[in-house]
Amino acid sequence: MFQDSRQSQGAGRADADTDGEPLTDATARDWAVRDYRAHLLAVAKRAELPTTAPRVLTERIARRFLRAVRGWLATATGP
Repeated sequence: MFQDSRQSQGAGRADADTDGEPLTDATARDWAVRDYRAHLLAVAKRAELPTTAPRVLTERIARRFLRAVRGWLATATGP
């Protein structure tokens, strides 16, 4: 999925079509900056981490979970 989106956008390809030289043409420079900013925002969005830690299981809930797993394993593996 990620590879397909990169190829369709031409990101990082030496043979990508350009509308000018970003170092000398102001319009091409502006579009290059916009494209790079969009790339950085996409990378940052993928890298976002949760702001809170997962809740710790209480002893009662942990015990119920382990019993459920043992029961499932007993039925999955058979007698």
